[in-house]
Amino acid sequence: MKRTSSRAIALAAAALALFALASCGGERKLVDRYATTYITEAKTLNYFLLLDSTSQRVAANTQDGLVENDRFGRYVPSLAESWSHSPDYKEWTFTLRKGVKWIDAAGKPTQWEVTSDDFVEGLRYVADPKNGIKNVSTIRKVIAGLNNYYYDLLDFDDGVDIGNSREEVLASFAKDVGISAPDQYTVSYRLASPTPYFLSYLVTELFFPVEKAFMDQVGLQDFGTAKERLLYSGAYYLADWQRDKQVVLQKNDQYWDAAKVLVKTINMQKVGDPTISVQMFTRGELSATSLQADQVKALEGGNWAKFVYPAETSSVTYWFIQNFTSSNPEFKAFVNNENFRKALYYGIDRVKLLELYDPYNPSGLLRNTVVPEDVIFDEA
Repeated sequence: MKRTSSRAIALAAAALALFALASCGGERKLVDRYATTYITEAKTLNYFLLLDSTSQRVAANTQDGLVENDRFGRYVPSLAESWSHSPDYKEWTFTLRKGVKWIDAAGKPTQWEVTSDDFVEGLRYVADPKNGIKNVSTIRKVIAGLNNYYYDLLDFDDGVDIGNSREEVLASFAKDVGISAPDQYTVSYRLASPTPYFLSYLVTELFFPVEKAFMDQVGLQDFGTAKERLLYSGAYYLADWQRDKQVVLQKNDQYWDAAKVLVKTINMQKVGDPTISVQMFTRGELSATSLQADQVKALEGGNWAKFVYPAETSSVTYWFIQNFTSSNPEFKAFVNNENFRKALYYGIDRVKLLELYDPYNPSGLLRNTVVPEDVIFDEA
């Protein structure tokens, strides 16, 4: 459920950020508008694609899945009010909230209710390689039958004779892929193997619902190309989208948990220069902005230093992969030498690089695993 205050909506891009403290006589005060910036314009509003950080932020606030994370990272109900699983964690059943309406770009409830079929149609859309969902590889081997279904379509599209037409493969989805809607408010998943951490997948865009009647109405190619060509199930709807200027999110008054949505308007302005962002903050035009190392040092000792706070650690990991593929036999001799590889590794000063993000505690940002320790976990 959305428990956001004016201090916790936007994801900060850097390790340190400026946060405005609205106060009266030293007492913290909640405000109903949050203003921030973005650098990269959203390439699409199609929440199944999420090609950039801006579209991710929009989707996170305008679309709901079956479950979500609370502020401690635990999985809590969202569009699903409850769930259960088989003892071997291969079958999962979710019971949906009743009466949740899809919202249009004017914040008005539509004729469509969020039902179990919407989750089936969402996965059907994700599973078709023609739709270009790049992250589908994450779940192809998780859902029973999904991997074979996907590759049958892909092989057919590549001209391989699979013994069936594309239409026949598409028609096999209900029978072969492990998702079903036993009734209007029940979604069932059948997994390829025991997966105690299945809830970890459900917070991704790959399991979002979609209203098929609306998608058919606007057309596959136009879905998500304008704010009016989307429906919204989350705490906010997209009130304004000027691709290279601003994004405005407005509170969804029809939201199932609307009483806990404290911020009514999120205004995101496109600002490519971090120096300008800081200037906007000091003029009172922004609620928060991220900082670079030189900006942090420039604020030291000044009136604005007290507003600098560490941002939440990102769940994104950056790493170097050394390419040891070469037909040169001399090159192979080098890379087969363990000490040579160690020299390459220790030649990269990771702490020095991270000083660009946090000049005071760069070691706190070091990560020794590709997958962050708090992204996927097993509560069992």
